[in-house]
Amino acid sequence: LSFTPSAYIIPHHCVRKDESSTTKLRTVSNASFKPNETSTSLNDILHSGPTLQKDIAEIITNFRLKSIVVCADIKQMYRNVEVAQEHRKLQHIFYRSDPDGPIDEYELNVLTYRVTSSAFLAQRVLLQLVNDEGQNYPLASNAIANQTFVDDICVSVDTTAQALRLQQELTELLKLGGFELHKWASNSQTVLQNVPLDHREQPLHIHSNDEHAMKVLGLQYNPENDTFSYTIRLNPIAYTKRSMLSEMSKIYDILGWITPSTFYVKHLMQSLWLLGLGWDDPLPSEICSKWTNFISTLPQFSDLKISRHIPISSANFIQIIGFCDASEKGYAANLYVRTENDDGVRIQLLKAKSKVAPLKVISVPRLELCAAQLLTQLLTSTKNVVNTIQPQNIILFSDSSVVLSWLSIPPYKLKTFVANRVVDILEE
Repeated sequence: LSFTPSAYIIPHHCVRKDESSTTKLRTVSNASFKPNETSTSLNDILHSGPTLQKDIAEIITNFRLKSIVVCADIKQMYRNVEVAQEHRKLQHIFYRSDPDGPIDEYELNVLTYRVTSSAFLAQRVLLQLVNDEGQNYPLASNAIANQTFVDDICVSVDTTAQALRLQQELTELLKLGGFELHKWASNSQTVLQNVPLDHREQPLHIHSNDEHAMKVLGLQYNPENDTFSYTIRLNPIAYTKRSMLSEMSKIYDILGWITPSTFYVKHLMQSLWLLGLGWDDPLPSEICSKWTNFISTLPQFSDLKISRHIPISSANFIQIIGFCDASEKGYAANLYVRTENDDGVRIQLLKAKSKVAPLKVISVPRLELCAAQLLTQLLTSTKNVVNTIQPQNIILFSDSSVVLSWLSIPPYKLKTFVANRVVDILEE
């Protein structure tokens, strides 16, 4: 209960999250609430702080590079980080434990979700814990600093012995900061032997066709066969721009593994904007038909399995190979890892990305140049991972003779559009 005057009241409500394996009902705070148009919300006056969070795509890619997986969740991380006494007056809420009882005013003493500064403060506390105590826990320190996204720790190591050591270090180091780990997951039963059943991650039976699948950084992962998979369920009855765009946004493909399908959605989205319709105006039958046809293909995604492990540790030879291409509708690029070992050759998709062509008509050769630029940007975005992989060589392919010719011409001899992209490609 609060016994001091409040400086701000944070409204809150409950949301249902069926895909959660632990907390189905969650409290959502609205620190952006303004009582009226001239008021200032709590989030308006807070700094978000510098970005300390590692790139999620990089975390997932690093997660693929070694054979044994160790995943865990920091239990109620925000609730274990106290807010300075003088700032707690900004975190007051109204609450009653009994629906028929009086409404009381409470003061929140710990970090609160949806408050602008909370994400930075929580991450900063973890890094401070690593700085203060991490010298005795090298594996855990690296995992927390480089392989943690918010409260999810996702690491891969080469051996079971390393996994067990990492598990012990994580538990001990985080305990020093008052944190507890739960929702453990691994593709090694040895790692899970000492974890109580109620502290293990539970499969997503309701939302997945894969009975062993669980969520790892937003992706569907099966530790039994060590693969990623997709279960995409969208509402086929989305016949306004608002509802269709809302459904499209539910497709999560951070690394572009289903780019051919997401490009179709992007192009359909562009078509929606070109119509100039209002948010809730009915859509033409042609657009609705395309949407229905796309929805009908979604069950096929359950057959798609993507191997998690990229065997670089046992490889005798490693290559990064990239491709780019374009058409009048858009352009795309992708990167593969090619590994050779005693068992043969494996080629695995690392990352892909696509873009629809701009509304202003651009020639196909220029779009091919944009594709080549996208490919070099894709490679640059994975430079830390590439440094970890240490390939013997990197080869980037374009089948456009015009683009290859432009790249061999001094930029000052080219038109501005082409010259700018040639310079960017060569610098990358």
